[in-house]
Amino acid sequence: MLSKKEVSRLSKEMAKLKKTLTGIRKLEKLPDIMFVIDPVEEDLAVAEARRLKIPIVAVCDTDCDPDLIDHPIPGNDDAARSIKLFCGIIADAVAEGKAAYEAAKNTQTVAQAEQQMVEGVAAESADQEQVVEAAPEVEQAEVAAAAEATEEVES
Repeated sequence: MLSKKEVSRLSKEMAKLKKTLTGIRKLEKLPDIMFVIDPVEEDLAVAEARRLKIPIVAVCDTDCDPDLIDHPIPGNDDAARSIKLFCGIIADAVAEGKAAYEAAKNTQTVAQAEQQMVEGVAAESADQEQVVEAAPEVEQAEVAAAAEATEEVES
């Protein structure tokens, strides 16, 4: 049985873990790129991304080492207006990229559907040609069967 103090400590720790790790719980694959505002403050995230070979884009102030960052952006990473500006630009770029990806995906899907329709029409036309080619043989067989039937009736 746990004391009240232990329960309180464990519930606070659980809340902290949920707050910090909720974003990665549903992560199915590694991200293609990581954007960081202050690499000095987020040194653990930068180190982990480097270990996993995830490219890093970061706003680098004079107090950080740009050699650790794949794509450094020189700028003030302390001012709220600066952070808002950088985050807004990156968010707009991500939204634009997603829209372009969806448009390309839809275009590809439409092209695949058109190709399937063309293949289906070609297959139907080939089936009709086979039926037309087989028609004289069927007609000859029907004529022969009709001639036999008339001979049997006459006899």
